[in-house]
Amino acid sequence: MGLLNALGDKFKKKSLFDDGVEYMKHDKYGKALKCFDKALKIDSNDVRSWVNRGLTLEKLNRHEEGLESFDKALKLDPEYIEAWYNKGLILGNHKMYKEALKHHDKALEIDPEYSKAWFGKGVVLTNLGKHEEGLESFDKALKLDPKDITVWFIKAITLKKIGKYHEALNCFDKALELDPNLEAAKKAKEELLSSMQNELP
Repeated sequence: MGLLNALGDKFKKKSLFDDGVEYMKHDKYGKALKCFDKALKIDSNDVRSWVNRGLTLEKLNRHEEGLESFDKALKLDPEYIEAWYNKGLILGNHKMYKEALKHHDKALEIDPEYSKAWFGKGVVLTNLGKHEEGLESFDKALKLDPKDITVWFIKAITLKKIGKYHEALNCFDKALELDPNLEAAKKAKEELLSSMQNELP
């Protein structure tokens, strides 16, 4: 019976985790949180559930609790790269840039080819006003994942900010090549073309 119960719990935990992820995809964060909490009652050492719980709590504006969930995940597995990266993103969103940078650097220490962390690091560096260093990080991310639309778009925004308009246009074009329906890129490209036109003598 013990083995059957253990298998049953394992199946139930996976089902709850999958349901939670599905709810997150549809912005149903309250329901997602209940799923991750139930999964953690079955297995409080489930690192993935702690990480997703942290992301869900952040979406519910429960910032401190979200960070605590990431800390629990990292206590269970200090090498869990998704926890370092996601906690870094959230710290950056709350303008805690130096702490965020440490988390992205830690993720890259674990895996230097983890493109998401290069992107996260680039965002933090640009927010710190270190645009050239940020662009270098974006380039590293794109070398590892050339089809990441978000990186092309944010790289274009950064280039526009520092007056490198032609390079920015190329990046907007690359983003739109990958997703022709990306409205944010269409709008930003139109605005850039308009301001370039206005600057002509």
